Amino acid sequence: MNQRSLTATLTAVGALLLFATPSASAAPSHGARADTALATTFTSTIYSAATHSCVDVPGGTTNINTNLVGSTCSGATEQQFTFQPVAGQASGTYNVVNAASGLCLAQFRFGIRQSDCLHTTPESTGQMWTLPPVNAAANQYAFEPTNQVGDTPYRVMDATFNSVGQVVLGKPFYVAGTATDTFTLASIG
Repeated sequence: MNQRSLTATLTAVGALLLFATPSASAAPSHGARADTALATTFTSTIYSAATHSCVDVPGGTTNINTNLVGSTCSGATEQQFTFQPVAGQASGTYNVVNAASGLCLAQFRFGIRQSDCLHTTPESTGQMWTLPPVNAAANQYAFEPTNQVGDTPYRVMDATFNSVGQVVLGKPFYVAGTATDTFTLASIG
């Protein structure tokens, strides 16, 4: 990513809009692993246009291993996440910490859960994330756990409906351009 593109990306992230309406987007380019180089701490909701929902910690629980869900976007504390750059890791590697629980967003097997934020190596944890851009101008990103980087095909977070109509978060194999794999970051406050 050249300096001009990096500056444009950082400017776009700085101007995040609350519950922005996602637009049509190009698939991320992962052949060269051109992940975003975002490197600042910021707080945002995580919105799925595919399910019209925000990632949510049910009731703001502090129970480790609680599955995260998608809920109607309300701006509640349990839907706010702070993206914290991870020291000693590649630029654009984040712990994604929920404001209500203080716990990290983490992949576990095929689901997305809370974790204690104590793991420090990308190979041993699914709690560190890179945000490959899908459409950076529209603040749309995929969420890739760092222990999946380099896997082909690799897994990313997605949001889908289960058989009873609830939004569930999973970690299927990535399919370029799939709306369920795309999340919009929107600042709060």
